[in-house]
Amino acid sequence: MARLLPHQVSVADAHRLWDFVAGSEQRWLTRLAHWLVATEGPIKALDFTVDSLVPLWAWYVEWYRGGLPGVPD
Repeated sequence: MARLLPHQVSVADAHRLWDFVAGSEQRWLTRLAHWLVATEGPIKALDFTVDSLVPLWAWYVEWYRGGLPGVPD
């Protein structure tokens, strides 16, 4: 499977996700945690350090390629 780099995420999808997240950080973090658990994502590896962005990005790539399930159109 080809790599997905941040600059390859469409502007429309980035805005779509930003609009969904903006103004609801705590709710977003809670929802993200639920999505990570539901998809067997790396929730235990996430400790708010820069290094934890690596497993989060790997999970995000799979989630993005799956069509951003759970994010409204």
